[in-house]
Amino acid sequence: MNRPSFFKLLAAAAALLGLSACPNPITGSVLAQITDKSAPAITISSPQDNSQYTQTVTVQGSIAHVPGELREVGFLVAGTLGLLTQGEVPLASIGANGAFSFQFDTVTFNGPIVITLTAQDWNDNQASKTITLNYPGSSVSSFTATPSSKRVDLSWEPVDGATGYTVYYTANGTLPSESYGSTIDLGPMATTVPLTGLKNGALHIFLLRAHMDEPPDYWSGYVRTIPLSPLTLAPLVRGGYREISLEWAQIEATEEFEVLRATSENGPYENYTGVLSGFSFTDTNVSEDTWYYYKVKPSLEGSIVSTFNAAQTFQVPPQAERITSLTLPYAAQKVRIASNYAYVAAGAQGLLVVDITDPAAPVYLRTIGTTNAKDLVIQGSYLYLADGAGGVRVLSLASPDFPVIQSTYTGAPAIADATALALDAMRNHLYVIDGSGNTNLLLLNADNLDNIDDYRTRYPASVLSLLDVEVDYVEAYPNYTFVYVTALNTSTSANELREFYYYNLGASQKLFEYRTFTDPDYNPNLLAVSDDYVYLLATRNADIEPPPEYCLFVVGKYPLNLTEVGQTADTSGYASDLRISGGKAYAADKIGMQVYGVSTPSAPVKSEFLDTPGTPGGIDTDGSYAFLASGLPLFQVVDLRLPGSMSVEGSYSSAGGLKGLAVRGDIVYAAGTAALQLIDIGDPTLPPDAGLGSYTITGAVDVALSGPYAFVAAGVNGLTVVDVSNSGSPAFVGSVAPISSYLERVAIKGDYLYAASGSGLQVYDVSNPAQPVGIGIYDSAGGGMQDVELRGERAYTTDGAYFQPNSLKVLDVSQPAIPASVGSGLGSGMIIGYLSLYGDWAFVSDQGPGLGLWAVNVNPASASYMSAYGPCDTRPGAPDSFGSAGVAAFGAQAYVLEPTAGLVLINVSNPAALSDASLVTSLALGADPQDLILNGRHALATDGASGLRIVKLFP
Repeated sequence: MNRPSFFKLLAAAAALLGLSACPNPITGSVLAQITDKSAPAITISSPQDNSQYTQTVTVQGSIAHVPGELREVGFLVAGTLGLLTQGEVPLASIGANGAFSFQFDTVTFNGPIVITLTAQDWNDNQASKTITLNYPGSSVSSFTATPSSKRVDLSWEPVDGATGYTVYYTANGTLPSESYGSTIDLGPMATTVPLTGLKNGALHIFLLRAHMDEPPDYWSGYVRTIPLSPLTLAPLVRGGYREISLEWAQIEATEEFEVLRATSENGPYENYTGVLSGFSFTDTNVSEDTWYYYKVKPSLEGSIVSTFNAAQTFQVPPQAERITSLTLPYAAQKVRIASNYAYVAAGAQGLLVVDITDPAAPVYLRTIGTTNAKDLVIQGSYLYLADGAGGVRVLSLASPDFPVIQSTYTGAPAIADATALALDAMRNHLYVIDGSGNTNLLLLNADNLDNIDDYRTRYPASVLSLLDVEVDYVEAYPNYTFVYVTALNTSTSANELREFYYYNLGASQKLFEYRTFTDPDYNPNLLAVSDDYVYLLATRNADIEPPPEYCLFVVGKYPLNLTEVGQTADTSGYASDLRISGGKAYAADKIGMQVYGVSTPSAPVKSEFLDTPGTPGGIDTDGSYAFLASGLPLFQVVDLRLPGSMSVEGSYSSAGGLKGLAVRGDIVYAAGTAALQLIDIGDPTLPPDAGLGSYTITGAVDVALSGPYAFVAAGVNGLTVVDVSNSGSPAFVGSVAPISSYLERVAIKGDYLYAASGSGLQVYDVSNPAQPVGIGIYDSAGGGMQDVELRGERAYTTDGAYFQPNSLKVLDVSQPAIPASVGSGLGSGMIIGYLSLYGDWAFVSDQGPGLGLWAVNVNPASASYMSAYGPCDTRPGAPDSFGSAGVAAFGAQAYVLEPTAGLVLINVSNPAALSDASLVTSLALGADPQDLILNGRHALATDGASGLRIVKLFP
């Protein structure tokens, strides 16, 4: 776009807008011109790219544009002699459909030519299209260019009669000619030329001329290639929630790449993306617990494919991504799940079937027609449905994606309205609430599912309006089944919990009423039974205005007393469904989902509330996900996997302890005080034989991976490169001494490794891993840099030491040899160390007493760019002492290692509000914490004294 022209147009438009009395206001066409940013689209249909040109070349094609909006169309023809010809395509000659045609002659041309057609529209948006045509009849077709790292090898077959050769080439992507670029003159016997010292990532274009005694000379076509090392485009890969993000070096040669993917480092790799534009890619077609390996190559044919890097997804969701919604054809009222399917009661519309094989992407399958689906129970391969006036239906789940009605029981006398049911799976008994007033509790025999039978046992609740029913049995009393019912007692206008028991008396099947629970302030409505307790959602019996207040009661059941054990605080809503799983109670209340912690029944607590769309009246859970019937034509899945109940799943002891670590697949690569150690974490309990190979490196403190190489920082001993392709026998590749001082932490992207060191940020060219070379340094201002992370063309590094200036620095590393500062913050830190980037924030640990974790805004577009917030003390209480080490942040959580508290979980859902109150919980670990990585459903933590710990982040 021609920006001056565009801004002149904007200024003119602004002037017009300022004239309120203007007789000729801005028209729609003028506004369209002001806002138009779409360039014309050019297609050249003839001649074909890389074909041979003739004496007269006719170029044909089309330009997609809005009629009347083209301003200028022109062409240039360039070749070995430079600019050969140029001209304009008259606008009047362009057809209404955009078709164009123009000609030029080539009598005086030699060698290949390039035709560039450019079109400019009314708003100075430009587009161009280029094709290459080869010299007819005498091209040196055998001319090839083979790239490698900082090198291109040229070769060709000898041309009979040639008196010599000239190679013309450029290293900036422009076409070489006799008058432009570099030349190499060669004798008649030459057939190869090695060119070294080239720049990786630059587009090199070569042209070969064979000089002949008699004209014409012979020419090759233009040959394009890009020198690359296997590391140049090796992607920096990060696992996110349900996605994996990649970024790679921004090379000069091209912005078009292909990403290859595999599920093993040895492949097979497939072209996963086709051609994409840019230097990053986000892969959302990923599954949990699977490692994905990626390679990148330029789209230019014959280009070098990078080595691999890998990641898996992290399974703790960011807050904003926890809920997945699926549109249904009918309003969802209640839901129950079994295996990979959810079955949704939709009232008069029937029963809906949803495939939840991937909970992040549920799929509606079909609707099974029924009378009035209200409640359902699933046991084995059968679904039992309370179907209103349709009675009780049994559906076979032999094909779980397509339930089939196997039998229907309508009752004798007829069931008026089946509203709720429960199954005694031990005896094949169904308990069904029936009656338009819900005044009967039926006991049905389901021994023969093709012919359900009524025991004629009904509990006539003349003064009760029954609401919900559940069953339970106690192993110590095998002849009994206990039945629990909530009901409104019409004589007292209060709700009750009734406890019944069934006892097998042989020929007579009977229910016996046993005990009743009431509360003077609450009306029990919904219930669930688990272990020794009945859980009740109970609404306050006196409420001023809607929505009513309700709470969760925990009540002892047989053989305990039927009395209150615990009660939560009130919350507002319309209690509608309740499920118990894994020490938690999940309630749907027509406003959202309420979660309670009930692992201690005497002290249940509200742990979370999510306000979800619609009026959710049904809920079920498998412990990892909650499934909501929203009251709308909407099915929702909530990811429940939040950290909180953290536990050590495995420990691996290492003499001398471990410090920095990296992980790929089932292997942890850990730097200890004297070696790089490889540890198998395929079994996260870490059995004693988990140790794989090791390689001795004195002073090893950190490690970064790229392809088959581990790059190990070894303090004053510098950088060591180790081949880890054989995990049982790592092998030395190369090493280099520090530029100065000592190396502390390392990060790698492409051909360059960045090391936080005692003197600053040091940069190494590792394009040849056998001979790494130090090429640049950015000086520390505060006694040494402690950590470094990379994103785009920026390096983020913590700079400082005790009694020295501290800061988080952002450096531009687009030119790796000369890092330049673009931002600095966190001057209030005392002994800042490790850092972790997530979203717009950098989270920095601080060992200073009473400190712990800081949050720094690193979004350059933000008004609070580089502002620091916090800290959050990771060891609350006295006495304060030196502390925090490794940090990892994702979603609404930051995890920090601390010597006394261990692994500390901090709420960073609002980083600008970070404070001591943000601390959530902690898990005791070792006394000398070092590095921390999030991996799938685990955190991996190293300790300078004891080794490696694998922490399970959620149950």
